[in-house]
This record gives sequence, C-alpha cells and structure tokens, in this order.
Amino acid sequence: MDHLRRFVVSVAGGLVLAKDVSRYREAIASFGVAALNAKFAVLQDISNVFLVQPSALKSLLDEGPLSRLDRPTLQAFVQMREDSRSSSLVRQFIS
Repeated sequence: MDHLRRFVVSVAGGLVLAKDVSRYREAIASFGVAALNAKFAVLQDISNVFLVQPSALKSLLDEGPLSRLDRPTLQAFVQMREDSRSSSLVRQFIS
C-alpha cells in the first residue's frame, strides 16, 4: 500500500495495476493463507480506486474491504488519481 501512495496513477496505469494485482492475488491464493487473501482483496479494491468513474467512487470506498480502512488512508489513494485535483474528488468523497 505504501508503494501505491508514491505515484500519481492514470486510468491506463490503473488498468496495468489492476491486472498485476489480480495475478499476484491468484498466486497468493495458491498458498491457502486466509490473511494473505484478505490483504490482496484490499489491494485489488485499491487498484479499482484508479479505474472507477468519479460517480462510482463513493460506493467503492464505503462498501466492501475498503470500508474498513481509515479515511486518511483512503484519501491518500484518491489523491493519487490523476484526475483528483481537477474533479475535486478528495473533497467530494472523503470529507
């Protein structure tokens, strides 16, 4: 998660990230460790933060694995979206 907070991510970058995390998640699932599966489910949802339309972002943040993360953590990921400043996403969905 810390690594993802270092880079601004475009939609194209989000697609690559989602694909990579999906493959990592498949590999981790083969280990049969529930805690690791849960962590990679959260990473998969974080990668979706960079893909969804602004109108769908609130439901992604408020439902599923991401709803268990604290607001400052979620805000950090939303800020890394390429369109976060132009669309005021942080103020609209996190505040």
